[in-house]
Amino acid sequence: MASCYHCGKPITGQELRQRRQVYVGESYWVLYARRRQRSHRTHYGMRIVCAACAAKLNWGRGAYSSPAARLKWFLTMLGLLAFFLAGAILVARIYFR
Repeated sequence: MASCYHCGKPITGQELRQRRQVYVGESYWVLYARRRQRSHRTHYGMRIVCAACAAKLNWGRGAYSSPAARLKWFLTMLGLLAFFLAGAILVARIYFR
């Protein structure tokens, strides 16, 4: 039986196994022979994850991957919140008049 690489939850036969590119480690090395060169690499690999972890990993990709798209989403939510607060204040002023 397979298990989720991200959270470790067992994945049963009824659940869909989803593959995502996840963080698997990183490596460092230093070469002292020439001006002390350094390298740092982050490694990713395709692993099987459960549906809940796949949804979490998908959040940073696709529609909301770019900073401009995230800013647009944030400003839209902020505008909606301001709209509803202004409406609530207006209703409260009319009601308690």
